[in-house]
Amino acid sequence: MEHQTAYLEGPGLFYVRTRGRSSTGGFRRYFEELLADPRVRPGALILADHRALEYSLPRTGSSEVKELVDILKPHVGRVREVRIVSIVASTLQFGMTRMWESLNEVSEVPLDHFVTQDVDEALAHLGLPPAIMVELEARLDSEAEPMQ
Repeated sequence: MEHQTAYLEGPGLFYVRTRGRSSTGGFRRYFEELLADPRVRPGALILADHRALEYSLPRTGSSEVKELVDILKPHVGRVREVRIVSIVASTLQFGMTRMWESLNEVSEVPLDHFVTQDVDEALAHLGLPPAIMVELEARLDSEAEPMQ
């Protein structure tokens, strides 16, 4: 699993684009990278675009999802008020993301999280104009560094 991250200062927005086969290690790298950034604090926005990510049930099941919840536990004070929206491509991805969201809630890691399959709905939920997606995509596409 690979990911790229861009940050827009104005809205305080992190845009994360993933692709490849989903994996616990890939999500761990992506979470740890974001959590290492001091700009991830209450009021920050995260738009996670997982439309190019291939989910695989044997590779990403409930125990793996629980492991990802555990990564956030030590950071609950910082992430509690971060607004996160995930864009997914399929019903399977939607269900896996909702499972992650539900496990966060019962593990006392409450998140302001919304999942959708619609880009415009995702941007509206964050209070962002649809045109910002062009800027985000262009920023990632122009980066010289390959996806991680």
